[in-house]
This record gives sequence, C-alpha cells and structure tokens, in this order.
Amino acid sequence: MLERLKSEDRMIDVGAIGIYSLHASRRVGKKGRIIAFEPTPETHQILVENTKLNDCSNVICEKIALGGRNGTFRLVAGDRPVSNSIIEATDSFDGRDHVIGMTLDDYCARHQIGKINFIKVDIEGGEAAFFRGALNTLRKDRPVVVFESLHTGPLYPEREILIHNGHKLYILNRGTMEEALLKTSGSGNA
Repeated sequence: MLERLKSEDRMIDVGAIGIYSLHASRRVGKKGRIIAFEPTPETHQILVENTKLNDCSNVICEKIALGGRNGTFRLVAGDRPVSNSIIEATDSFDGRDHVIGMTLDDYCARHQIGKINFIKVDIEGGEAAFFRGALNTLRKDRPVVVFESLHTGPLYPEREILIHNGHKLYILNRGTMEEALLKTSGSGNA
C-alpha cells in the first residue's frame, strides 16, 4: 500500500482506527491529506488519540459512517468496537445508538476534496454499499482501492461494482498479490 502513495496524495480511510492512516500520513507528507472515517464513538476516540500522539496533523478524523446513502443509521455492536456495523434506522429506532451517514461522493462534493488517490475500506460487510455511494469518485479519480471482502449476502457484490467500473482486482495471498476472479477467489483483503 505505501508504495502506491506519493507525497501530496489524498487518501480516504473508511473504518479507521489509525493503523493505515498513521503510516499513510508520513508517506503523503505535510501537503498530503488523509481523511479517516469511524462512526463508533470508542473507536473514533482511539483514532483521534492515535493521530495526536503521532503528530499527524494531515489526518482529518470524521465521526461519520460512509455508505450507500445519506441519513441516520443504527450502530450494531459486534464482538468488539472495531467490528461494529450499521443498519438503516427504523421507526422503532430509539436514537441512542445512531450515527450520521453519507456517501463518499457527497462528502467530497460538500468539502471540495479534490482528487482521491487511495481508498482503504474495512467496514464489516458494508463495502458494497460504500462503493455504490462512491461511484463518481471511483470513475473520476480512479483511486487505488484496498478493501475487505466478506460473504455477507450476494456473492461478492463489492467486487462486481469495482470491476464494472474499470478496476482490476488482486488478492493478497501469503504476501503475494494475485489477480482475483469475480466469483471464485476467497474472502479477505483485496
């Protein structure tokens, strides 16, 4: 990943605790920008503390869930805070565990972000929704994308979205990047 980032690049880190953001921060330098998104309050606080402790002034920490639409979502607790996910809020939703969500395309337009060079996504099965909300960015900027690919419904919808928008897929297998097939390569980081 670090070999793909250059000085002054812009990176989006979706589902961030800080590991990727901290390393990328040094690689892109003071003129580069990392925007890290983490909606879980506990994990977001760790992200903020990590960036402060490591003097990463080029990292912006956003407490927003990026997905396929703008709105309010219910935060569903996983077995630990970094494995939380979001679902659409319903009428029975009490609001105590809600998070604000938006699409990457809308965020970039609202904040006039400019060209995105790299995107890292690890959001516990929400990757396909995220990519649907990032189609304009994917098509316009053609960023390098690193993401987790899980079986959470239809077989690999996140891969189909990327392939249909001109991306080639590779999977990390024992330290080697291998071309991933749409329907047959295993789960993991692509």
